[in-house]
Amino acid sequence: MTTSFIPDHNHPFFFFFFSNVKTTKHAFELLNRQINKLITQKPLIANKIDNNILKEIHLLTKLAIPVYTAYTEAIFLKLIYTPNGFTKQEIDQIFTTQKKQSIVEAWKKAIEISARKSIGKKSGFYPNSIKKINTLIKIHFQEPSELRNKIAHGQWNSTFNKHNTSLTPDTSTKINNITIVEISKWIATFNILGDLFFLVNQSPLKGYANQYWNKITDIEILLNSQAQWSFDEKVKKMHIKKSRSPKNPLTS
Repeated sequence: MTTSFIPDHNHPFFFFFFSNVKTTKHAFELLNRQINKLITQKPLIANKIDNNILKEIHLLTKLAIPVYTAYTEAIFLKLIYTPNGFTKQEIDQIFTTQKKQSIVEAWKKAIEISARKSIGKKSGFYPNSIKKINTLIKIHFQEPSELRNKIAHGQWNSTFNKHNTSLTPDTSTKINNITIVEISKWIATFNILGDLFFLVNQSPLKGYANQYWNKITDIEILLNSQAQWSFDEKVKKMHIKKSRSPKNPLTS
């Protein structure tokens, strides 16, 4: 009988990776707070933020993309080294997939290994659940990871193909138009996806399907509730709230 590589919560690996999750999450929160301060630093002009302040917000938002992916990768490692989870051989498979393909494919491999144990391949639920999770991983990890790579290679405004021989206008547009609201949506969804990963990895077959669909429903409800939430709406509401504050520097 194979045993998990991390037998309990006292193992130092679990502690170290858990610490990384807390630190990267805190880094994003700091950036988010700074952006919030900038949003209400000056009164709106024709319902728009001062242009110089907006430039600062755009820079901090671009910094938030690699912080987001650092957070998700920290969660990934914490989940891989969760007690009573993967064996050493399974962990090797996951990291081999990451090395040969990508972090996105490593996520899929980890889910596949976990699902085989918690669902069982004979179940018709297995392919359907895997397909659903893989779609969520692609949406909420693959694109942010690609944007992070461009920023990491100095492509903050204009992006190029992997050979740096031609521009990639669509990716440039994404990087220049991304807002902290969209990244916050990624994080909120990804946190539920992390819970789903943990559920697949830790749960026995009995009762798993209901728990799984509850998490999928949570994600769909979250996405629907946030569909109309935009950066402009955030700015508007923050200024309304600020104007109602007893100590309002915007009206002093």
